[in-house]
Amino acid sequence: MTEDIERIKKKNLLLSYYNQDDLLAAGDSNRNLPAMSDSEVQIHLRDPYDINSSSFEPDLFLKKLIKEKTLPEIMDFENEVAKETRRLDSEMQTLVSENYNKFISATDTIRQMRSDFKKMEDEMENLVSFMSDITTFNDKINTTFQPKRSEISRLSGINNLLKKLQFVFELPAKLNEFVEKEHSYAKAVFYFTKAKKTLDHYKKMSTFKNIENDCLLIIENLKEKLYGRIDMSDSKPNDILESVDLLSQLGEPIEQLSTKYMNRIEKSLDQDLNALKLDLDLLAIDQKNQKDNNSGKVQSAMDILEFVDHGCNNFLANLSSVIESFTSLFLNQKNSDFKYTDENEEKLNTLIRAYWLKYCDLVRIRFEVEQNLGENTIIVRAVDRFYRRIQTINKQIPNIDLSTEASSIALYVAHLRVNFYLEILKSHFNESLIDLRHQVALIGTSNQPDKKLLNLHDSTFKSLTEQIKNVLSNLQAFIASDISFSAKVYFNEPFCKTYVRENLLVAYLKFIAQTANEYSNGSHDPVPSALLLILSRLCLEFESVAIDYLLTLADEQFFINNKSGITNKKELGDLFRDSAKLLINYYVKVRGINISQMIRKSVETRDWLNTIEPRNVRAVMKRIVEDLTSIDLQVGELFEAGIRKEKGSDSSRNTFMTRQTQRSAAWNLGANSGVDSKLMSNIQKLFAEKIEIFSQVDFNKMSILTGIVKITLKTFLECIRLKTFSKYGLQQIQVDCHYLQMYLWRFVNDENLVFVLLEEILNSSINRCTDVQLMESRVVELICEAV
Repeated sequence: MTEDIERIKKKNLLLSYYNQDDLLAAGDSNRNLPAMSDSEVQIHLRDPYDINSSSFEPDLFLKKLIKEKTLPEIMDFENEVAKETRRLDSEMQTLVSENYNKFISATDTIRQMRSDFKKMEDEMENLVSFMSDITTFNDKINTTFQPKRSEISRLSGINNLLKKLQFVFELPAKLNEFVEKEHSYAKAVFYFTKAKKTLDHYKKMSTFKNIENDCLLIIENLKEKLYGRIDMSDSKPNDILESVDLLSQLGEPIEQLSTKYMNRIEKSLDQDLNALKLDLDLLAIDQKNQKDNNSGKVQSAMDILEFVDHGCNNFLANLSSVIESFTSLFLNQKNSDFKYTDENEEKLNTLIRAYWLKYCDLVRIRFEVEQNLGENTIIVRAVDRFYRRIQTINKQIPNIDLSTEASSIALYVAHLRVNFYLEILKSHFNESLIDLRHQVALIGTSNQPDKKLLNLHDSTFKSLTEQIKNVLSNLQAFIASDISFSAKVYFNEPFCKTYVRENLLVAYLKFIAQTANEYSNGSHDPVPSALLLILSRLCLEFESVAIDYLLTLADEQFFINNKSGITNKKELGDLFRDSAKLLINYYVKVRGINISQMIRKSVETRDWLNTIEPRNVRAVMKRIVEDLTSIDLQVGELFEAGIRKEKGSDSSRNTFMTRQTQRSAAWNLGANSGVDSKLMSNIQKLFAEKIEIFSQVDFNKMSILTGIVKITLKTFLECIRLKTFSKYGLQQIQVDCHYLQMYLWRFVNDENLVFVLLEEILNSSINRCTDVQLMESRVVELICEAV
């Protein structure tokens, strides 16, 4: 409220200065201020003690101030007055500086407006004067020419008629002149169409009839030349369009012109397609020369980018021009001079569709050939360039969708590329197997644990996975952000989900597992047994590590979020684990058969009835232990050791000899008492532990060696059952069995298994011996320890 009073005071001072006291109430009548009557305002303005009043008396104010206030109060008031003075000076300067330019500009504007309005008034007066003069002159002219107006109109009509007659009489000569000049055909048509109405109007007159006949002869000659220009193979497209347009203006039938133009279009498009076919033939010749190492000078074919550019810049450009020109000539002309029919549009669509399919077939063939020649990035760029150009042309044809075939070609090329990389991966895997086979053959049999098999496995596994990663990286070019068709749903999902993940990665993984299965069923030539070990370990590595990593990598790189209808990781893992089992079982079978063949030959080629007293272990038994030691080293490189069932003490390994001593005593007792030895043997078998020879093998060294040992000892047993032994033959078998018992226990997970099988072998020998007399256990131990 205090601020409002201060503002009113300042305003009243200004009003009093400009003698506008009467405007105070009107200026502030609509404001919510304290009510002040006119008398209060007048008193306020006439107060001699009010420093802001126009009636202010300094002397009176000073006397009153000295009388009413103390010295400190007077000094404080002086300071306030000084501050208020400085503030008002500052505000005044600010107001002047801020509004000075506005005042000057307003003054200049008002001055200019006064000058402009004065000029405008003068010009309006002149205009009124001129209009008055024009009106006067117009009245005079009308008055002067009124008698001769009809005559002038008649003479003007006669003049125009004479000019038309002159044009008609000179028309044949002009038409001949224009027809002789190829670039003046349009003028001839223009003049003839212009004079045709006149000639038709006066054709009953012989003179005009003769002129019309002469013109028609000339026009017929012109039509022949125009048709001839359409049929000429070297005619330019613009000349052909002009010829068709001129013939249509001359009244030629639309159907005839459209058919003629269609034939000409087909010739032009055939030329472009033949050029592309020629390039395909040249490419076939180049490939043949490369196979035959023929360096003869033959025109080389275009690369894939040049081929696509040539097709776009020639065939597609020509096709686009055909669409545009045919539309303007036959489809958009619906006036009286052009009879419009839907047949022309149908003709165009049929023609475009037919030649478009022919071109797409050539493009497919070229990309098929390129799969084994070009780089991936170049092929992707070529497809992208082709697709972009088709999208541009497709906008010009409302009734035909060319993008469908373009998308189909893009998918087809991607499918070809995926198949190409799949073959590369398969070839790389087969080459890796061949190289691995050679490396394994070079290693041979070594008893030194130098980790050669493990190194081969690691290098092969790394090579296979790196090759897959490189292929996936190359195929990412198809979904790059700058590729026009990469973001399209009809391309992206089939390419990423079906082609890359399923048809490439999953198919390749299944191929690896299938190839491994072929090695496990003996369909390949005999292979080194170590190769079976490495392949089995590779399958386990894929099952535990590679499958999950590669599928996750593919899903991330190709943004595969929809997992419906795809092969899951567990299915592939089970496939590789089954392959690994088949391989390891086949390895056990092969190594067991190899050792079994040595045993069979050693048993079958020896005369066990006429052998001498044993003094050492047979060499074949030493070879068996050596082979098993070598197998133990090889398997130990790739598989963990496994768990062995431990016995109570090391002395339990002498159980075999203890049982032999007991068996000898029991045999002698049975022989003296008349008990049947075979019956005793069969009774022992009833209480013996049943051993499954061809059981499933686990992925550890103990299980693998146990399987080989079981096959070996089972073969030994079966061979023994086919022979008859003398006393010394039986003792030789006794020595061999004890030697095997000394070394084979360390290779199996349950040494009782070795004990049971060796005991059965010895029992079978005893049953087939003519003179049963076992060697003393102390002597057997001395012979075996001397080896």
